[in-house]
Amino acid sequence: MNKRGKTLKVLGIALLIIIFLVIITAVYFYFFHVFYTYRLCVSNQVEDLEIPCTTKQECINAFLERMNQEQKTQIESLPELAKVKLEEAYDSAILCQQTCKEKEIYGGGMGGIKEVSACQPDETEIKLEIRGKEGLQLYGYLRENNLI
Repeated sequence: MNKRGKTLKVLGIALLIIIFLVIITAVYFYFFHVFYTYRLCVSNQVEDLEIPCTTKQECINAFLERMNQEQKTQIESLPELAKVKLEEAYDSAILCQQTCKEKEIYGGGMGGIKEVSACQPDETEIKLEIRGKEGLQLYGYLRENNLI
């Protein structure tokens, strides 16, 4: 093999290694690296809504009925990953103990809601970890709704 062929072979191998490293880095940032964590905290302070119930679903329905149309529209327009975490928060915060009871949900850091770095030790913490995949979904949501 001549000198030129060896040089092209070395450059080709180096280029393949660089492409491989770029692909590995992209996969890591898309699936594994946590860029940001939103926290929702569910307090242990319970408010009795004084609505008789037999199932938790009745209480969830009553909670959703109390929301105004703007709040319902905002929730319906959220990306799926945020809806899942919000449903998890509702599940932790709404109780049926002969009457409907709800716990306060706070945190998140979006839409004027105060961000929290950690919940109190006796509270339920619900994390929404933003990786590359979720970041792209949120970016699309923010662009669609002219929030950026």
